[in-house]
Amino acid sequence: MKSYIEIDKHLHLRSQIIAKANRTFVPSKDDDSHTNLYFDPVGSRLLGRWIDTPSGKVILSFNLINQHFELLNQKLNLIANHNSNGQTISNIEKELESSFSNIGLNSRDFRKDLHFEITEYDFAESVLSELSSSGLEQWKSFRYLANIASLDLLGLSQANSEIRIWPHHFDTGIYFEINPDLGIGFGLAMADSMIEVPYFYMSAYTLNKEAQVVYEDLPKENLWSWHVTEHWKGATLRLDQLNIDSWEHSTVILQSFCKNTLSWYLYHLQYKMTQV
Repeated sequence: MKSYIEIDKHLHLRSQIIAKANRTFVPSKDDDSHTNLYFDPVGSRLLGRWIDTPSGKVILSFNLINQHFELLNQKLNLIANHNSNGQTISNIEKELESSFSNIGLNSRDFRKDLHFEITEYDFAESVLSELSSSGLEQWKSFRYLANIASLDLLGLSQANSEIRIWPHHFDTGIYFEINPDLGIGFGLAMADSMIEVPYFYMSAYTLNKEAQVVYEDLPKENLWSWHVTEHWKGATLRLDQLNIDSWEHSTVILQSFCKNTLSWYLYHLQYKMTQV
């Protein structure tokens, strides 16, 4: 788990470069989703969003095998390539700024600070070193599991949503509205101040003032926990409760977590009495 957590931190930092490209070149959305990413398990890379250029669409990616930032065209052919190892974040951004300019993009604002802050990593200004291949394989396995679990939950709910990685907190997640009164957030989060290891989470959001989720009679589970605080309410499943070497084991536990937690939310969605 320690190796996974370290890879999480280093990829979180490098992913901010893709977020900057999205922020600069992709039409903005109110929910900031234009800045997010996707873990592509088939191509083994982190992908940004498609960017319109005078010569067609391109997408910025981070190749998890060779650890290069790559610009790809719509045929997924490589048109620019920048090694991340042995360089600082600042130097990588300078090289990419030049590549964007070469394909007709106005890259003047690309290197500006993002509109959110992330964890202050002690290696943020350092020369980047090569990431452990075994750590990356573990990271890819768990994030692929997060993709699959998200897809399964959407299938269970018969809802539509993008499975994306949000660059601010670097969680693989989805949000969907299962009915007119209840929205559901689900995903795989980094270790944080609430839980010291990465964890799956599910939380609910009421969509009108008459609806409320009553956090009473919380079930006691062996593998996952409920958290009800002023700042966040929801259920969590620690990643160290799963065995990534047994796909069947991990999938069964995650499916149970999703099914039972979602059922609890639907059952405990109540409506306030209106005054006559």
